[in-house]
Amino acid sequence: EYDRATKIYLSILSRDETNKHAYRRLACIAKAKGDTSATVEALNKYLKIFPGDLEGWLELAEAYTSLERYEYVKFCYEEAILIEPHDYRYPLLYADALYSLGQQKRKGNVRNPIETAKTYYIQALELCPGNVRSLFGLAMCIRCLKVTPQMQELFEWTEMEITKAYSKAGKGGRNMLNYALKALRQ
Repeated sequence: EYDRATKIYLSILSRDETNKHAYRRLACIAKAKGDTSATVEALNKYLKIFPGDLEGWLELAEAYTSLERYEYVKFCYEEAILIEPHDYRYPLLYADALYSLGQQKRKGNVRNPIETAKTYYIQALELCPGNVRSLFGLAMCIRCLKVTPQMQELFEWTEMEITKAYSKAGKGGRNMLNYALKALRQ
């Protein structure tokens, strides 16, 4: 069935090179077949023609993440930030990619991925105050960076904000909080 569908979509594209849906369907077919390389190739072709498609960039980032190609993941989230600059999720995802890049000790074009990730976790918190994932990301970055009085103060603030967030979750939340804070302090 996939081969037949692929032929149909390629036929559509031979008649209309700007058919957005045919490109997207080809990427979906590659993804459904589990062929990540073909998915990446199809999405890259699609995004060259339709660079303003946020969902396309997010799918491409997901594909690159599965390949652990964080330099490319980072670029995809940069594009997402440009398309939707007021959505906290994209600076958060960008920070996650930078943190992963920093943990792999690959620096690429980023001087210090962990320092830059910290900045984007803070941006995500400015756009969505109290976001627990951003708080944990920020705390993890601080743990990786050189301890200064300012960093220690920021870490303590982060712990306080995480405690506030989990205190509203009842007993289960408090148990999770204790586990999470213990992990952060190690």
